[in-house]
Amino acid sequence: MSADAITVNHKVPELKTYLEGLYKVNIPTGSFDNIHTIEIPYKLHKSYKGAVLLKSKNDCDDPLDLPPQQLKNLVRGVVWRDEHFHGMSIKTIVEREGISKASVGQIILRSFDTPMAM
Repeated sequence: MSADAITVNHKVPELKTYLEGLYKVNIPTGSFDNIHTIEIPYKLHKSYKGAVLLKSKNDCDDPLDLPPQQLKNLVRGVVWRDEHFHGMSIKTIVEREGISKASVGQIILRSFDTPMAM
């Protein structure tokens, strides 16, 4: 991490294996090395509660540029709806997560509101 960018290193073979298992697809590795590095520019902001937030320096609207709790709920909502669409019952998700059925439903429903650029 530098003063204006975070460096993310990930192991391509491990990520490839994980994604192939999760999505049941074959991902060619192409010309990637064993470790791939991504530089993510950021700028610091303070939240109203005093926490320091890292925000993207991109000028465009980033659908993932959300406060931490909203981002957490977005990710959980996408994961839970994927699990539900693949046969897991809402009741099973509720029992596993230890939160109410209404909360799970709201989080899943809100995950449809954020457009994902792919």
